[in-house]
Amino acid sequence: MRSKTKWALAMGICGILILLTAFALKGILPNKADGILFGLGSMLAALGCVRFLLGRFEERNPGQARMNEIEAKDERNEAIRCRAQAGAGTALQWAVMGIAWISILTDGPLWVTLAMVGAFGAKALLEFALAEYYRRRM
Repeated sequence: MRSKTKWALAMGICGILILLTAFALKGILPNKADGILFGLGSMLAALGCVRFLLGRFEERNPGQARMNEIEAKDERNEAIRCRAQAGAGTALQWAVMGIAWISILTDGPLWVTLAMVGAFGAKALLEFALAEYYRRRM
């Protein structure tokens, strides 16, 4: 078994153990602690199991794994992913501003409006800084 597969199996087992602990301590712990344990255990169990099964598939089908790795590193696919991420960022940026406007129009709390405007501004500044960084680098 490869090292990645062993780590994934260990992660899945740890997640299951955390879930069992959460079930055992359900009435004893506060609700927030219960929620954290259930969420953490579920995430670790699911992520570990999926990574373990993917690792086993790659071990049994090395040709397919090699082809998937080549496809993931292909320049065209990288460009497609970058454009998709940029589009998603832009859509999310304007959705955040939409939430700010809805908060203003419905007389929502001031902190919600300011948080949304701050997130919009932070994303715009980060976008500008990264554009300058990549402009110098390329």
